[in-house]
Amino acid sequence: MKVNPMKPIRIPRSLCYSLLILLGGLPSFSEILPPERMSDWSNVGVQGGIPDYPVGVNVKDAPYNAAGDGTTNDTAAILAAIAACPDGHAVYLPAGTYLTTGTLLITKPIVLRGAGPEQTHVLHNHFSLGIRLDAGANRAGIEDLHLETVYPYTNGSGTKVLLMGVTNSWVKNIETSGYAYFAVHLESTTHCEVRDSYVYSTYEYVDWETEGGDMGDAYGIVIRGDTFSSYNLVENNVLDWHRHSMIMLVNCDTNVYGYNFSWTNWSGKQSETQCFKLHHPDYDDDTHSRVIRYTLSEGNIFETCDSQNWHYFNTHLRNRVMLGLGVNVRNSAVGNELTKKKFTWANDNILNQTWQEGVFIHGNYITDRSEMQWDPTVDDHTIPNSYYLDSKPAFFGDLDWPCYGGDLMPGNNRRSPAEVRFWSMQFPEVAPTDLDASVDGGDVTLAWTNNSTNEVSFIVCRSTDNENFERIAIVAETTYTDTVSGDGDYFYYVRAMNHLGGVNGDEYGGESDPSNVLMVVVEDPNPENHAPVLAPIGNQSAQVGQPIEITIEATDEDENPLTYSATGAP
Repeated sequence: MKVNPMKPIRIPRSLCYSLLILLGGLPSFSEILPPERMSDWSNVGVQGGIPDYPVGVNVKDAPYNAAGDGTTNDTAAILAAIAACPDGHAVYLPAGTYLTTGTLLITKPIVLRGAGPEQTHVLHNHFSLGIRLDAGANRAGIEDLHLETVYPYTNGSGTKVLLMGVTNSWVKNIETSGYAYFAVHLESTTHCEVRDSYVYSTYEYVDWETEGGDMGDAYGIVIRGDTFSSYNLVENNVLDWHRHSMIMLVNCDTNVYGYNFSWTNWSGKQSETQCFKLHHPDYDDDTHSRVIRYTLSEGNIFETCDSQNWHYFNTHLRNRVMLGLGVNVRNSAVGNELTKKKFTWANDNILNQTWQEGVFIHGNYITDRSEMQWDPTVDDHTIPNSYYLDSKPAFFGDLDWPCYGGDLMPGNNRRSPAEVRFWSMQFPEVAPTDLDASVDGGDVTLAWTNNSTNEVSFIVCRSTDNENFERIAIVAETTYTDTVSGDGDYFYYVRAMNHLGGVNGDEYGGESDPSNVLMVVVEDPNPENHAPVLAPIGNQSAQVGQPIEITIEATDEDENPLTYSATGAP
């Protein structure tokens, strides 16, 4: 048989992954999912990790001379700096506000980097794209910026960032606001990442079906492929106030949305909004080529999810879903927490369907039923920690991992870094001060000054070593009485909190910085009195008519003063 060396030989995916497992090419996470339902999710994201490019050009230096004052048009200065920056380096935008009136186009492997979203702001006062990475911009990135649209809202305006046909490129630690279309759009990309960012829209929802056009789409992070988009990673992002916060459009294969936190969707449009959506194509799918397959959503928290019928072998693992999880034919849901409702694309019968019938639902905790749901045909009840990570990722820090999961229910109050970050953005800005106390026996009455305007309660923490503090109370007032069980030194601080929520009534929320740490000394008002201990005297002797000297020593455990007397002396 002659083989054309220019023509690839296509191996069915199920056979390919069966061979990979036999050869040790895929992590052996669990035997719950059969090979044909899995892809090599461990290979997503920028290959070799996101590089740290050194600064090559500062836009405020001559000859670029960007003003960064929020009123001067800095478009030409930034574009000139991009053109001058050598490959493998960063164009640096120091702290300031940079007004632009045109697209910032990058076509080579460089980074556009600010001093952080809090310090470097890029204002887009125009209809077109904000920043575009295009052909040639492989291993290019956008980092540490706040991107905001200030152009008047119009039909379809306000896309912030577009990665178009690039590989191994990234968007990292950015904040976007003011857009009305797409915040971050990955189009026909491979091995790209969107991570550690805060993506939100500030426009009110406009019903595009009745108003016309694309008004009010307000999509957060979008992956789409006119040709296939594959092996992309969307991880550790906060998304707020969208129509769809995480959405995949046609022709997507082997992408991962991991550990993102999606909160409020459009008010009053809950039936039309999904936080995570595998989208309906706008045309007939008669060739079965325009589909979304092998998507992994893992460790996210979102309100709703919609997976539509022509997409297959997409897997939802260890997500916390507040309203409803859409699971349909050929898709899988393993180890999720459904805190409000059950599956939206499933009924009681479909909960028990097997692999052969298409849907696989296993190890999910259904809160409104207070029950763990298992597929009766599967003996394996060990929910894998991850389908794309070998171990706890570094960005989790001291937080517990995995953070969500049916096997952690009921009462799981773990949080992901993105969830913690979201509530940290809602924290009261000023911590309580002037923490003081009065002591009455074993009762320690604490009082403090509240400096916040949006707190709902206060968290009181105590320690006996000034290092290991524990939460002992949540109170609404600015006083609290703690009853301790013994004397000693006790240390206290107080935090303001502005959100109550969680799973199964567990209370947790956004906390301010701590107040001053106060040391309180508690003395037992009715201490046990211990008898003094007299040192042995032993036998003493003396001659008649001569004085006798006896040395007496005693100790007292209570350290009370001691007096001495003798009786029966000769």
